[in-house]
Amino acid sequence: LEASRALAADVVRTGKPKERLAEIYRRILSRPPSAAETAVLQRELTRALVLYRAQPDEAKKLLRGAALSPAAPTNLAELAAHTVVASLVFNLDEALTHE
Repeated sequence: LEASRALAADVVRTGKPKERLAEIYRRILSRPPSAAETAVLQRELTRALVLYRAQPDEAKKLLRGAALSPAAPTNLAELAAHTVVASLVFNLDEALTHE
């Protein structure tokens, strides 16, 4: 989870909103996502954003213990949602087996 939080913080801080999901995917899998993969990532990001905007305490729980730098994004819902997406990609078989 720590790697997901760190990657999400970096991408949210430095990436353009439309490019963030592809950047997460590229950094983990060394390739861009397909259109179908992008659709799944966007769906999961949207779901997570809805949850964490409605329940900000849940975003705080997910990010608790994270060693966030002073330059880390301050929108916790957005950071938490991107953390969920990064974690999803880190847990793909392709990421785990590097095939």
